[in-house]
Amino acid sequence: MSTSSQPDPESIKRMTMADPELLFRSFLNEREATGRTALFMGVEVNRPKCVETLLAFRADPNLPNSNGITPLQLACEKGFQTCIRVLVRNQASCQVSKGKSLVELIWASVPNLDERAELFAYLVANGAPIEDKRMQELIQQVPPESRNIFVKAVAEARVILARTKPGINGGINSPDKKAINAPESMEDGQ
Repeated sequence: MSTSSQPDPESIKRMTMADPELLFRSFLNEREATGRTALFMGVEVNRPKCVETLLAFRADPNLPNSNGITPLQLACEKGFQTCIRVLVRNQASCQVSKGKSLVELIWASVPNLDERAELFAYLVANGAPIEDKRMQELIQQVPPESRNIFVKAVAEARVILARTKPGINGGINSPDKKAINAPESMEDGQ
């Protein structure tokens, strides 16, 4: 038997014969040279079915690459809406420790205002924090005739979050943050 930390070929052969799924899972979260896992690669090429399969085999959705970026952050950055939903449904954290917030990433990557508003509400409802001031700044970038979409998205996210995750740390219903409110001028679409 080998004295290194790596299993010897005979151990791998026995493990594979005894439980091939166990072997598969043991390599599932292995990282390649840049720190990417198989899940990360599935997101990079926008393959939601692949992502879903890897998650079903217990790939870690919160394992970052060597730059500290998670698969969910990458999906948001690329605007891969189905991958975003698959990851969030499978316990990917909407809390970001490095880089831009998820909301800011989708803001820059999803050109369609309706889709952007829907993802905005979805992420916030699932715990993506956004500071009140920053949210106001982002909404100000939207053409005035479309602002109601975002005001509605914020209201829907507030309702969903209050119902499903009261007091979530950093979310819009958190006791340590003011509730997100649209400015008076936005509520009537002006």
